[in-house]
Parts: sequence; C-alpha cells; structure tokens
Amino acid sequence: MPTVAIDPRGGGPGARALIAELRRFDGLRAPIWRPWSPLFPPDAVHALGGRLPAVRGGCLGVATLTAATNGATLRAAALVLCPSQAAMRAAARRPGARAETLRVVPLAPAPTDADGPRRGGDEQAPGGYALALVDDPAPLSEAWEQAAPPGLELRVLAAEPAGRALGAARLLADLRRDVLFGGLALAALQRGIPVLAAPQGAVAEAVGDAGVVADPADPDALARAVGRALGDHEALAAAGRERAGLFTWAGTAEATVMAYRELW
Repeated sequence: MPTVAIDPRGGGPGARALIAELRRFDGLRAPIWRPWSPLFPPDAVHALGGRLPAVRGGCLGVATLTAATNGATLRAAALVLCPSQAAMRAAARRPGARAETLRVVPLAPAPTDADGPRRGGDEQAPGGYALALVDDPAPLSEAWEQAAPPGLELRVLAAEPAGRALGAARLLADLRRDVLFGGLALAALQRGIPVLAAPQGAVAEAVGDAGVVADPADPDALARAVGRALGDHEALAAAGRERAGLFTWAGTAEATVMAYRELW
C-alpha cells in the first residue's frame, strides 16, 4: 500500500480517531501531511477537512466531503469520500463534481467526554427539556404544543452543538435537510436519547429504524411523531444504542482504505 499523507486541518474531533485507526493497517503509511517535509513523499494526500492542499506533481488527492469542499477540490480530487448517501447526492449536483470520483464512507459519532451523563432523561431538571435543530421552527413548535407533556421545554438551537452538549435531553429533533452526516443524531442515540428526523436526509439515513421520521411540512404527522418519540422512550433508547454501535471509526478506516486501494 503506498503512502497516504493525512491533512487533518478542519477535520474536526474525529480526525485523530480516524488517523489512529488508519495506522493500524499493515502496509499503509499514513504520516501527517506537511508541505515542507521531504521525509515521506506521499503517493496521495487525504484532506479530512474537505479542501485539498496545494498538491504538487503527480500526487493524487483524496478529500472527505465537508461544507468547506469547493468546486476546485471536486474537480481535482481523485476520490471524494462522502459521509452519507444524502451527501453524495448533494455533491453530485454541485459544479465541478464528477460522479465517478464519489464514494460513500460513513463516519462515526465524534468522540465525547466519557464522564458526561450517558442516558437521556438522567440528572435533568423537573420537567426536562428537548433540543431541536430545524430549518423553520414554526412547524415543530406547533406540533410540540399538541403532543408534548406540560413542563417539557423545547430548546431550539441556532447551531449544532458538540455531542457532549446533549446533556440529559429527553429528545433530539434534528429536522435539517442540508446535513452531510447525522453525527449529532448518532451521538444522541449513543447516549440513549431518541431522535426525530426529517425524511430522506442524512439524519434519517444515520438513525435508520432506530429513530422517528416525520415530514415537517405535515403538521399532523409531525405531532404524532413527537408523541411517539417521547412516549416510546425506553424502546427507542435501546434501539438507538444498538444502531449507534454500527458506526465506528474502525469501520470508517476500513472503508477508507478500500477506497484508497482503488487508486493503485
């Protein structure tokens, strides 16, 4: 296996975990990419942050698709590793994309503080709370008034928090449609927090049958989904932990190495 230098800049908290797993593969050399280092002239550079560095000569470029990936990277990369089927569909529609270079390589939940509360509902204030990330908060707010029990607070977030910030939430409603990978949803499932997702997006893809899916444009369906997500808490929590266990950095590394092998 040739040398693949890793550019971790912008790769987020999972970059270190992925690099550690890649280095477990026999025959794969995975030094950190440094443009000034002559010690390991790489055969390819893999940019975990989504944008290829200035690669010279015949060095191949591999990019993990992120929000920072631009058209120049999509045109230049020998492979673009998309974290979900939804992300690959979105990438294929972007200028510069070449369908033959796109591959799906799911990620894993970002590493979190192991000392934080693990079960949704534990150590929470009376009444509890739920967290929401939505494109339009109005439909969920209306459904919440219909289906949520009194005293359960809905906290609508302006930006995606770190996984550890899920705390002891009773529910995560991630109804965004432009997410590339449902990593926050998987982090919630890992902690036993049920997840409500919009259909067909990366969040629904990540949670699978372990989450509750409803179209935000259908008020009645959304209210029923809120009621189910809160009412079936224990069953969903158990299914969620099992589902989240399928997404590991070891699995991401294995799929990544399989993609590398296509280059030679």
